[in-house]
Amino acid sequence: PPAARLFPQTFSPPPPPPAPPDAAPATPRSATAPPAAAPPIRSPKVLQATSPDRHHSAPPPLSALRRKRLPPLFLGTRNNPRPLRLQRVAIVAKIGSRASDDAARKIAKKLLASKCSVHTVSPTSVQGAETAETISDLKAAGPDLVITLGGDGTTLRTFRELDDETPVLTINVGGNRGILSEITTRELDDAISQIRSGKIILERRTRVSASCGRERFPPALNEILIQRANLTKTAEIDIRFQDDTVRQKMDGVIVATPSGSTGHSFSLGGPILHESLDVLIITPVAPVYRLESIVVPDEKIQVVCSHDCSVVMDAQVIKSAGYGETITIKKYPRRAVFVRLKKRGLRQMSKLGF
Repeated sequence: PPAARLFPQTFSPPPPPPAPPDAAPATPRSATAPPAAAPPIRSPKVLQATSPDRHHSAPPPLSALRRKRLPPLFLGTRNNPRPLRLQRVAIVAKIGSRASDDAARKIAKKLLASKCSVHTVSPTSVQGAETAETISDLKAAGPDLVITLGGDGTTLRTFRELDDETPVLTINVGGNRGILSEITTRELDDAISQIRSGKIILERRTRVSASCGRERFPPALNEILIQRANLTKTAEIDIRFQDDTVRQKMDGVIVATPSGSTGHSFSLGGPILHESLDVLIITPVAPVYRLESIVVPDEKIQVVCSHDCSVVMDAQVIKSAGYGETITIKKYPRRAVFVRLKKRGLRQMSKLGF
C-alpha cells in the first residue's frame, strides 16, 4: 500500500483474510524460489497524488515559503531590536517662529557633526544642509527621520504633506499645549541616543482622507469638518454609514480619528478615545435636534449636504463641494508614524491636564 512506501519501518501488513471452508489449501513457497521483485519506488509527487491519506502529503516547496510576505515589525520592541538608521534626517520648523528656527539650526549642526545628511525646509537654512522649498519636496530625499519643531499645527502640516510612513519625532517649541509632541529641546540628546540604540516605539495612528467626485483631498490626522458655506441657512445633511442613513438639519459634521478625539470633536462634547483604536467619531455640529457623537468602525462614511459646503482638513486646508455632491471619507491607506521614547496609556489626556 502507499502508506507502506511512506513509512517502511512502522507499517505492519494486515493479516490475510480467512480462507473459505471449501477452498483448497495453499501450496507452500519453495525455500529455493527467488523472492518476489520489490515494487518500484515512486516519487513523492506520485505518492501525494495517489495516497488516500491527505495528512501525509508532501510539504510545500521552500521557494513558496520564501515568497510569503511577513507583516512589518516595529523598531524598539522585542520583535525587532534593530536601531533606526539616522543617515538622512529632515527638520521642519514652525513658520514665523524665531525660537523654532533657532532650535532647528542648532539641531541641524549637531546632526551634521555626527556625519548625518540633513535637509531643512525653507526659510530655515544651515550651511552644509540641503534646503527644500516645501515639506512635500522632502519625499525625494527619502529621510529616515523627520524632526518637527513647533506645536500641533506644525505636526499636522508635516503629516499632511509628507503623506508616507516616515517616522516623525515631534518637539514642542513655541506651541500652546503640544498634545501631539513627544519631547522638548532639552531632551533631544537623550532622544537621539535612544533612537540610535533602538530603544524607541514606532506608534502608528489612523489618518482619514476625503474625496468628492474625482478630486481626492489631502489626508488629515485629526479630523475632517464638513460645514455649510451659506451661514444664513441651515443645511440638511445626510450621513450614510454601511446601510443606514441619518438625516437632520445641522450646521455641519465632524469625522474625527482617535488622535483628533481631543480636538474639535471633544469641544463639541465628543468622547476621548485611545489613540490605538481603529474607529472613527461622527460628531454633529449644532443639530436642530440633539444628536450625540457616534463611534463607528473605520469604514467608509458618506456625507451629502443640501447646500454648498466646505471640506476642512485639520483646520488648515479648505476645499469646496457643491449642492447634493457626495463627500466620501475613508481611512487613509498609510498611517502616521510617531517616534515615542516610552509607552504611555493616556498620552493625550495627560496633555489636556486630566
